[in-house]
Amino acid sequence: MRLSIVTPVYNREDCIIRCLESVTNQKGNTEIEHWIVDDGSTDNSYSIIKEYANNHVHLKTHHFDNNKGVNAARNYAIAHSTGDFVLFLDSDDILTESAILTITKTIQENPNFLHYLFAVDVRETYYQTKELLKKASCILTYENWIKKDAEGDFAHVIDRNMLVQYPFCEEFRIYEETVILKLYKHGKRQLFSHQIIMEKERGRKDAVTKEYFLFHRKNIHAKSIAIYEIISSFYDDYIKYGEIEKVKKTIIKYLYLAIADENYGGYDNMILSKKVGLGLHTILRKLRLGKLTRYGIILLSNIKNRNKKLE
Repeated sequence: MRLSIVTPVYNREDCIIRCLESVTNQKGNTEIEHWIVDDGSTDNSYSIIKEYANNHVHLKTHHFDNNKGVNAARNYAIAHSTGDFVLFLDSDDILTESAILTITKTIQENPNFLHYLFAVDVRETYYQTKELLKKASCILTYENWIKKDAEGDFAHVIDRNMLVQYPFCEEFRIYEETVILKLYKHGKRQLFSHQIIMEKERGRKDAVTKEYFLFHRKNIHAKSIAIYEIISSFYDDYIKYGEIEKVKKTIIKYLYLAIADENYGGYDNMILSKKVGLGLHTILRKLRLGKLTRYGIILLSNIKNRNKKLE
C-alpha cells in the first residue's frame, strides 16, 4: 500500500521543517510520498522546502506564484499524487513517530473501507464525550455524521480514487466540511481508530482561521455559499434521518446571510423551494435591508470573537 501525504504551505518558515521531519523520521520501512504545495508564500518557506527536498526523494514539491488558497493547493497535490490513500497533514502539525505504521497496520487489518479516521491529540477531551469515539475503534456511518454523533477534526486517510471525484471548492479557502460530508456519503462507512497519529499546533491564529469570522462581506458571501451547498446536497438526507429542526435552522441561517450579501434572488429561491415560515428575515427582505443586516452580523461576529479571547 502506498500513501500520499498532502501538505499545503503558506508562510510557515517558522515550523515547516518540524512538519517535514515528522514524516521523514517515521519508524519502519514505509512506502510514502509527501506532497508539499507552497501557496505563494512571501517568506522563505519554499526555499526551505526546496533545500530539504534535494536530500529526500520522497518529497515532491510545487509552488504557486500567487496565493490561491489551501483548497487549490490540496487539489493540485491530490491530482498529482500516486498513492492508494491520501493523508492530509497541515504545515504546522506533525505526525507521531509511529503514525505511518499505525495507518498501514489498520488498513491491512481492516481493508474494506474507503475512509479511515484517526485521533489527533487536541481532540481527546471531545472523544471522551461521545460514546462511539470512546472506544478503541468503531465503525461510523453517514447517518452518524448527519446526526452529529461525531463531528469536527480527525486525521483523515482517504482512498485516492474516491477523493479525486470530490475536489475541494477553490472559490473560498475554508468550509472543506462540505466535501468531507460528500465523502462520508459516498463511502457509506468509515473506520475510526482511537490511536493518536497527529499532534496539532495550538493557538495559532492566521488568515485562514480569521475567515471563519464574519468580519467582512466576502466572509459572509463565502459562508452563504457553503451553507447553500449543504442544503442543496444534503437536505433530503437530513429529512430522512429525522433531523428536521437542524436543517430548518440551517435554512434560516442561509436566509439571513443571503440578505446580508444582498443576494435577494437566492433568498427568494430558497423561500420558494423549502417553504420557510415568516420571520424577521421576511421584513428584512421585503425592505431590502441587506446593508443593515450585514452590519448586524458583523457586529455580532466581533462580539463573539472578543468573548472567545476573554475565555
